[in-house]
Amino acid sequence: MRHLGSLLVSAVGGVMLYICLGVGSVRLQRASELLADGARRGSLELLLGVALVLVAGLCVALLLTVRWSPLGLALLGIALGAAGGLAVADPRLLARLLPDTVLGVHGIRSAPPVATMLVAVPLLLTVLSARRWRGSRSDQPFSSHPIDGQM
Repeated sequence: MRHLGSLLVSAVGGVMLYICLGVGSVRLQRASELLADGARRGSLELLLGVALVLVAGLCVALLLTVRWSPLGLALLGIALGAAGGLAVADPRLLARLLPDTVLGVHGIRSAPPVATMLVAVPLLLTVLSARRWRGSRSDQPFSSHPIDGQM
């Protein structure tokens, strides 16, 4: 059951993370262009871009700190790493696989490859944590020897 919950949380959190990174980076790019031209509207774009990138960071923090099974996190790390690698190696294929507009918001697939690959590394490394694999059994003592219980 822990693995199923991990898969579900990783799927929802991963989609939110990817969308926030993509839209946030588009907003930040647009803000820098508008502010360079002296447009006042660039401040709003900057604020929205920074807020979306911070929400993406919050998603990463929540995914990494909640003690779930590492299965979903590792699969999410593979997916983000693959998306980043694909964005570098063959951006046209990525454009065919992912929509650019979701609910009227443009730039979904514009998540920076560097950011997605950077986030993929700690997600993949959760597989190495023995404590995550143990789950609720980690609260039990390592030994069930009678002498250990008498202290």
